[in-house]
Amino acid sequence: MRVLMLLFILFTCVKVSTAQFQGKNWSKGTYYDNQGNKHAGYLCWIAPDETSKVTETVIYFKNDVKGNELKIDPRSLQRFTIERDSYGSIDSFIVSNNPLFAQKPVIEVLVGRNQVKLYRSLSFVMSKAVRWADGRVTPASKVMHYDYYFGPSDEQLTLLGENNFYESMQAVMADSDAATKMLKNKELAFKDIVSLLYVYTYGGLPPA
Repeated sequence: MRVLMLLFILFTCVKVSTAQFQGKNWSKGTYYDNQGNKHAGYLCWIAPDETSKVTETVIYFKNDVKGNELKIDPRSLQRFTIERDSYGSIDSFIVSNNPLFAQKPVIEVLVGRNQVKLYRSLSFVMSKAVRWADGRVTPASKVMHYDYYFGPSDEQLTLLGENNFYESMQAVMADSDAATKMLKNKELAFKDIVSLLYVYTYGGLPPA
């Protein structure tokens, strides 16, 4: 049951992200320009799409639901937030000057309370076609791809992977006893990062 619940959460997160960052899908949000001025209204962020000619991120803003939309150069922003759902969940993003993200400067701040922080870069890519043993073929399709990075700031980042997962994530989640305990005991691995983020937020795995 727990496995099914985790798969449902993962599927839901991917579904929400894909819908939110592909095409004109507006959400309540706030952005701060390079002068530190706050602008509240509705935001639409279209994630980079490596499957098309539009490989750079695009951001639109309007003051209210019926307002005129304004296309914003991501480089003119410091950061922005988007309301993910009707329960008040907020996704937080920054615009990085790190050369790693030259084509896709918008990165998500997943954990930012400690000295070592966790970031995520998002883009659309094409999945590989899969041929099953019974002859069925699952065709290639557009999917959301995530790369995770950790470091003291977006200017000093290291790609997160299986080889550095346990040590780095203990530093990232140092303020969560539940998460650090699971990491020390190696109860969760890099492939379980969505579950680990759940533990960090709620203090434990979803109920069985």
